[in-house]
Amino acid sequence: MKQILYTWLILIGSGSALLWSGQQDGNAASNGYRFTVSYKRKLPHGLYQSWFDSAQIRDKGNFIMGIPDGEWKGWYSNGQPRFIRTYSATKLQRVKQEIKKHPKHVLLPLAQEAQKDRNALTQATSPIQSFWHLYGKRHEELPPVPIDSLVLASVQINEQAGDNAYMAPFKECLHHGLYMNYFPNGTPKDSGYYRNGLREGHWEHWLSKGLLRASGSYTHGKRSGTWSYYDPQGRIRSLATYDRNGKLVHQQFYDK
Repeated sequence: MKQILYTWLILIGSGSALLWSGQQDGNAASNGYRFTVSYKRKLPHGLYQSWFDSAQIRDKGNFIMGIPDGEWKGWYSNGQPRFIRTYSATKLQRVKQEIKKHPKHVLLPLAQEAQKDRNALTQATSPIQSFWHLYGKRHEELPPVPIDSLVLASVQINEQAGDNAYMAPFKECLHHGLYMNYFPNGTPKDSGYYRNGLREGHWEHWLSKGLLRASGSYTHGKRSGTWSYYDPQGRIRSLATYDRNGKLVHQQFYDK
């Protein structure tokens, strides 16, 4: 029977925040795991870090009362960068506050969408959306985690999955800033920016060899203007034009 061993490292101030370290006893298949995070009012608060069993850092970021805030980074087990995310706990609260206002006073596009469709907020703030290409790729096949802690569950699942999947140690987030993914060889996979929870401005997507795969712009989370798409040899394959609602209105293909 696997057991979770908790080690109290330090009490901060009056005891409202605690720094924890976790270590799991297990066989070679499950390995061990290590992490550090402070807690305030039973919520992760402050710097969070976790490591692979090899002592290579796996991910790192900051919490504000259970909500990720600022830059979060992840690494592959070989030490290469895996992802960069930028979150804002303040912007998340602002979006939620605006949703409650009269439509005439709502300024943020995500709040406007959420007033029409509540699923819009759920989708935009879900960690599954943040790590859609990594989240749950294999974790549904893994044994259930008998722990009532999202942080512990995510660290255990990530250790078991290795580089095959990633489960975030939080249940809610809002993107605001740089978003970037990398291939295991260290080359960029995609890159762009979010504003108040939606993709905004120029984005680029690459192949593992470093060649551009697609590039274009987003407006309020929807593709807009002209997007360029390339073949595996880096040659232009097509140009696609989108209207302000993200609808494809024209596409020109080019012969190889």
